[in-house]
Amino acid sequence: MPWRPRGTDDDFEPVRPLEGSVVTLSTGEPTRARPEPRDRGTTGRRRARWLAVLTVVVVAWLAAFVVPAYVTFDPAQARIGLTDDFPLHYPVLIVHIATGMIAMVTGCVQLSARVRRRYPVAHRITGRVYAYAILFGILSVVVLIVLRARETTEFLGAATGVGNSVWAVLWFGTTLAGVRFARQRRWAEHRKMMIYSVALTLAIMWSRILFIGALSIPDFNLAYFFAAVAWLPWISHLLIARWWLSRTSTRPLALPASVTPAR
Repeated sequence: MPWRPRGTDDDFEPVRPLEGSVVTLSTGEPTRARPEPRDRGTTGRRRARWLAVLTVVVVAWLAAFVVPAYVTFDPAQARIGLTDDFPLHYPVLIVHIATGMIAMVTGCVQLSARVRRRYPVAHRITGRVYAYAILFGILSVVVLIVLRARETTEFLGAATGVGNSVWAVLWFGTTLAGVRFARQRRWAEHRKMMIYSVALTLAIMWSRILFIGALSIPDFNLAYFFAAVAWLPWISHLLIARWWLSRTSTRPLALPASVTPAR
């Protein structure tokens, strides 16, 4: 073994810098050590499981609370009061229910990173179906809001109408922005707007939960229930979506191999 003088670099083992620490390279310029990358496979599987649970909950909610009331096309089974002087009230309601169901299911598909990455054609098709469902859902809900406003002049009724109107505007606005960003290939903004849009779509699920809670309160005025449903669900879902976006903003987008980010 050749002789080496003590104190040379070979006598020392390289020391791995701590995550986040500042080290100095041979150039003399400080740089920050790169943190260990996360296990993307584990994170992706965890997100896929949560999305699967969400999809099951959505389908179960539709099967339990929506389909039984409207599958027979019987106006007597409608969840809301119908206006006698407007014969198209129930058909408009059916359009809103049908497009809402389509939007809820396709919205769950849109959230899947695996579908977006491996099946880009399916992602685009379900995205278009989702956007058209939102369009017809908005047109029908505008009619329903106007009919509802004609029947009440009380403060709670007005609060309900304003809440539903703001909800509808945000629902349409986030979806339209998401579609425009996709056409411009601005995928980060597209993802952000579509998460907000799907959050607003799924917010209606709280209506039955709040209704069951309202029925458990003796002598409860249902006008308060309708006012609460017009505001609480979509506000809470927007906050959840904002939290989720802030939590995942640093993760790379799962784009198809044929798609490149916009420069």
